[in-house]
Amino acid sequence: MTDSRAACFMKTTDFTLRPEAITVMPSKANRSDIVSRRPWLLPLCSTISILLLPALIRAQTIVTAPADDSEEFLAVQAEELWRVGGFGEEESDFFGYVSDVVCTPEGTTYLLDRQLGEIKAYDAEGNYLNKFGRAGEGPGEFLRPQTMLLLPDGSIGVLHGRPQRFERFSPEGEILESLRVGSGESMSFVMGAASVNGTVVLNRRSMTIDDKKITTRAEVVGIEEDGSLGTIYLEQVSENQRLGPGITINLDNSFAGAWALGYDGLLHVSNAEDEYRIDSYDASGKMVRVIQRPYEHRKRTAKEMASLKKQEAGRGGPGRGEAPEIPEYDRDISRLISRPNGDLWVLDSRGRARDTDDHLGTFVVYDPQGQMVRRVRIEAPFHPGRDRFYIRGDRLYVVEEAISAMRNMFAGFGGAVVIDGADEEDEEPDPLSVVCYRLPGVDG
Repeated sequence: MTDSRAACFMKTTDFTLRPEAITVMPSKANRSDIVSRRPWLLPLCSTISILLLPALIRAQTIVTAPADDSEEFLAVQAEELWRVGGFGEEESDFFGYVSDVVCTPEGTTYLLDRQLGEIKAYDAEGNYLNKFGRAGEGPGEFLRPQTMLLLPDGSIGVLHGRPQRFERFSPEGEILESLRVGSGESMSFVMGAASVNGTVVLNRRSMTIDDKKITTRAEVVGIEEDGSLGTIYLEQVSENQRLGPGITINLDNSFAGAWALGYDGLLHVSNAEDEYRIDSYDASGKMVRVIQRPYEHRKRTAKEMASLKKQEAGRGGPGRGEAPEIPEYDRDISRLISRPNGDLWVLDSRGRARDTDDHLGTFVVYDPQGQMVRRVRIEAPFHPGRDRFYIRGDRLYVVEEAISAMRNMFAGFGGAVVIDGADEEDEEPDPLSVVCYRLPGVDG
């Protein structure tokens, strides 16, 4: 997430499972007649493996951007179009935790409610249209849905976090197909996803468990036409000693912490926490560009360090082991957003909004050749420690009180989440709201 995050970032998620609660997913679906039944996935068949191993692949172009210490930026004032939720009394105003948003070219908005296990649809003026999906494990039912994708044929794809399943719906909510994702791992989780021109890519974690250790595989990988895993874009394997009968799952979001699938077919990845670097790969697996920039790391304040340490201390469970050390410095690049015109928007540690309520942050904009062309500040009511945002074309969606909703959701199934920049909850938060804005002058 996959596109995959906002001015606050989910770093880790822990929850504990009883050994008897672990089940093995069924084997993958039959391959026969797959392509004829799923024409929207045809572009996947020609996808060539991309293995991000910089030691083996040489970049064609290295673009060194200037340090750019200028305070100048282009201010884009967001224009509110509609809002839903909050203290509204209609059923369409009630939300659990909205974890993703997609918007069609006609302006129809779909909101994925991960907690309630449903999708609500609204027209271009914010009028409620319908909802579909419900909590459950059967076809058309959602069990911890993680993210949504708008597919080329206009259908809506939904990826379930665990067990991993991909389902496709018509715009009216009719289920078109349901696929198991992966090869039947007993423990696997979707962290984010992206889709461009029919290519679907996941940021996922999977675990192999024995009596002595837990092996975690983190990877950015494509989905084949039958739901099996295909192109591996990036992977990392780690092992941890198992310290007790329980299993504590640590989903660290630092791996591939910022990545975006470009509209031009390039995969952009910033995988280093302490380096301003973006690697771009084409569909043949060739590293075609590296964007790098002299950059002064931002040191976290004492208040920020104390908040993160307090959140870490609040997590636990048998088998967890020693708590991870909190980095003294922010990650240099925290978010990448690909734009339809080929531009890449980069939110770095110094551009993130903090201690403010009037803007989302200041993005550095790179053109399709990797040249820095401008800095853009998106101005709209936004509280970095409480809200999250999504940019879809020329639409901006601010999910107000998203952080509290996320915490409540994880607490509901015995989990805890560490969120960089989150406010302390000293009082009862307002109900979750979703506000839709137009971004004038921004290419859709």
